[in-house]
Amino acid sequence: MPKNLKKIMRVNRGRCKSLLRLFLIPFLCAWLTGCTNPFHFINYSLSDTPRYSSTVNPPYKNLNREKIKAVSYNIKHSAKIKEAVALLKNNKDLADADILLLQEMIPSAVEKIATDLDYNYIFYPAVLHPILEANFGNAILSKWPITFDENIIFPPIKEKSRHRVAVAAKLKINGQNVLVYSLHMGVFMKPRQRSQQVQGILDAINEDIEYCIIAGDFNTIKKKDEDEIIKTFAQSGFEHATSNVDWTYKHWYLMNYKSVFDHIFVRGPKILRSGKVDDRTPSDHLPVWTEFSMRTQLTE
Repeated sequence: MPKNLKKIMRVNRGRCKSLLRLFLIPFLCAWLTGCTNPFHFINYSLSDTPRYSSTVNPPYKNLNREKIKAVSYNIKHSAKIKEAVALLKNNKDLADADILLLQEMIPSAVEKIATDLDYNYIFYPAVLHPILEANFGNAILSKWPITFDENIIFPPIKEKSRHRVAVAAKLKINGQNVLVYSLHMGVFMKPRQRSQQVQGILDAINEDIEYCIIAGDFNTIKKKDEDEIIKTFAQSGFEHATSNVDWTYKHWYLMNYKSVFDHIFVRGPKILRSGKVDDRTPSDHLPVWTEFSMRTQLTE
């Protein structure tokens, strides 16, 4: 084959990949993952959102733990919960985490993790999933007392679009109030729209909250989406705890294009270590984690 022809074919393959990413990939992503609304999702409003919780496991008391660990994990459709439990239990960077911030959860999966790993939890579904035929949303699991919780529905980008939510809980850690959020944002949003949704949460945080952790699946496919999110948090005094994480999501229908979908942001705690776990057995997302300390260590 002539060298010029080989060169032309290489260039054309590159152009085809670019076109696929630009036009075909967004459609496939939406259709295969349910990121938009190709099926009939039943949205919950704040007045009819089911609330699931459990406090059967005794929380930490009278402890002065120097290091606190938080993990954020999108466990795809809660499909491989046994594998997820094994990973959360046995991986050194995830094991015995104080806080689990989970997305794409169903009630039985939340209960399974909480029971097997001795957590209390709060879980709010955003929708009734048409394929899973189960309530589907975000959860917060904690080794510490949960003293308050609420569900926040993001303003929809389009009328009748699938609901996206942020689940919030106030935890009592070392005698301090720590506000945490587990969120799952939409896919087809402009960077400015993402920023506005995040800003709505930030504006609602009371000024007396010194310690705050916001984490989850931000669906930041493009670098400009990620940059806009990071800038919005930074303007409110939040640090990007997982800034060292290079990617958390890839899939064949994205031609294995690597993106950082999952993030942890903190305000108040001192970040000690952060990272991700390169194990895609339970999910198409990688779990991310951060370890931090409180500036003031107090007991109850």
